[in-house]
Parts: sequence; structure tokens; C-alpha cells
Amino acid sequence: SVERIKKERGQSLGEVILRNLNEVTCFLPGICNNGCEDCESYFKQMIHCSNFTGNNLCINDYMVLFDNLDACGVNKVNIVINSLFENTGLNSIIDKLTECSFKKEFYLSINNLNDNVRKLFIPDSTVNISFHLSSSNKSKIEQTISLYRKYSIDWNCIVADELDIEL
Repeated sequence: SVERIKKERGQSLGEVILRNLNEVTCFLPGICNNGCEDCESYFKQMIHCSNFTGNNLCINDYMVLFDNLDACGVNKVNIVINSLFENTGLNSIIDKLTECSFKKEFYLSINNLNDNVRKLFIPDSTVNISFHLSSSNKSKIEQTISLYRKYSIDWNCIVADELDIEL
């Protein structure tokens, strides 16, 4: 019970929970006009970008959040990016993340990929690029992957149809 935890450890329940927190996923705000098929359902099933609008955290909120997560000893933070550096505050976020000791996993869509991806390669980071494979986009995806071969990127293929597996 909550009361027992407080008596045993002299800490609030929130402090106990934070001490046991291992991984956090943050969705950075950004407007995405790619119109990816099934966008809204994918991010509910896996770490995947989506078009988040409305009341988002401001850049300073993320800075404070990352400081707090680092102080709490969180092992890994997943950062989902809609538009790579569309917002100038993202450079500040990358600078802040460089100071943090937790592992960083960046997630973005191949449709949002540009040369600014190089800024994501900071200490203790992994970059994951998702793409939806179909017969209509196979050659474009192959070209994009070959352009970014010099970077250490984990490419995540999302297959929605059994026929696409054969590609």
C-alpha cells in the first residue's frame, strides 16, 4: 500500500516510482503534412511519428524534463521527431540531450529525413528511421537509404500487407 511504502522508505510514492522508471518516450511537436497511410494508428502500436497539434510542451519544458529524467537515473529516453529541425528550438534540445547521461533513441519517418539527421548522432544515441514498404515506393526507399549509408541508422521497415514482404 502507499502508506506502507511511505513509512518504510520515508519517500513519497512519486519518488519511489521515479526511482524505478526505466524508459520514457517524448513526442516532440511539429507539423507533418506527409499524410502517411495509417499514421494515427501506427503511433498507438509502436514508437512512430504522428501529427501532434494542440497543447504541446514548449522547448523550455523539454529542457527541464530532460534534466529531471537525467537526475532521476532514467536509463533511456525515446525522442519521436515529426519534422527534423523544422522548429529552431530542436537544436537547443539536441544540445541539452548531449549533456544527459541516459541513452537516446531518435525516431523519425523516412519522409521527414534530411541532412540535419547528422545532428542526432550524439553520445549514447541511436537513430531509427521508419518507412512503409510497398511496391510503389521501393525504388525511392532504396535511393534514400543509399544516400544515408554513411550514417549509422537503424532502418525499420513497416509492412502492412503480406504481398509487400516479398519485395
